[in-house]
Amino acid sequence: MTDRIGVIGLGNMGRPMAANLLRHRGDLIVHDLRPTAADDLREEGANWADDVRTLAAQVEVVVTSLPGPQQIEQVAFGESGLFSTLPSGSLWIDTSTNDPALARRLASEALDRGCAFVDAPVTGGVIGARNATLKIMAGGEEKDIERARPVLSAIASSVIHTGPAGTGCAMKLIVNFLGIAHTALAAEALSLGRAGGLTPDVMLPVLEGCWGDNAMLGDIVKTASGERHWGFALDLARKDMALVATLADSHNFSTRYGVVTRAVLESSSGSAPAGSDLWRVVEDCERDAEASIV
Repeated sequence: MTDRIGVIGLGNMGRPMAANLLRHRGDLIVHDLRPTAADDLREEGANWADDVRTLAAQVEVVVTSLPGPQQIEQVAFGESGLFSTLPSGSLWIDTSTNDPALARRLASEALDRGCAFVDAPVTGGVIGARNATLKIMAGGEEKDIERARPVLSAIASSVIHTGPAGTGCAMKLIVNFLGIAHTALAAEALSLGRAGGLTPDVMLPVLEGCWGDNAMLGDIVKTASGERHWGFALDLARKDMALVATLADSHNFSTRYGVVTRAVLESSSGSAPAGSDLWRVVEDCERDAEASIV
C-alpha cells in the first residue's frame, strides 16, 4: 500500500479493521465522533483527525465504517463532508451496510469530482474484523476495485467483485436478510423442540446434513451455552431489514418472508431495553417455549 489511508468510524467493526490497517501500513489517520474510540489506536501510532475535513485533506484513500445511510450521507455531503474536501484522484472505500441506491449516488458524485468510490461491505463479525478474516463484497469499476484490493486484503481473507457500484451493498443485504431470518427460524424451531422434550444433543445430530440444516442451529446452541450475546445490535438488524424492504420495493418485488422477519424484530424490540442484541429474538422464543435451548 503506497497511498496514505484514513479511517472514519471506529465502532465494533471499524476499530479492529483500523488496527489491522495500521499494522500493515504503519501510518494511519483516524476519526470518530467519540475521540476516546481512538485511544488504543493512537497508543499504537495512529494519528488523530478532529473532523472529516481534516482527515480527507491528508489522505489518498478513505475507509468508512458507519452505522447506516443517514451517517454515510452526513459524512459525504455534510458541511465539512468528504465531497467538500477529497482531492481529485482520491479513493473512498465504504465498508458500511448501506442502501444500494445511495452507493450508486456516491459513486456518481465521486466520478464527477475526479475521485472513485467502492462500496465494500463486510461479513464475518467482530471476530473476523479482529483476525482480518472478513469476506468483502465489492461493487465498483474494475480499476477501482484493483486499487482498493491491497487495502481490503489487509482486513479480509476474501474480496469478491460483485459488479458495478451498489452491487456490494445489495449482496450484503442478501447476506443479512438470510442471516437474520435464519436466526429467527432456527431459534423458533429449537425452542419448539425443547418444548416437545427434545435436547440439543438429539436435535443437532439429526438435523446435520439434512434439508432442515442451517448454520444458525449450531451457532445458537453454542452461544446459548456461553455468552448468550452476538455483538450484533437489534436496532442494526431492524435497520438492515428496512434496507432489504427498500431494495425489494425498488424492484417491485414482494419479500413475504422479509415481512415476517421484520415483524419478529419489531416484536422483540417492543419489549427489549435500549441497546439490546439480536440474541433477544432467541430469548423471546425460549420464553414462549417455557424452556431454555440448553
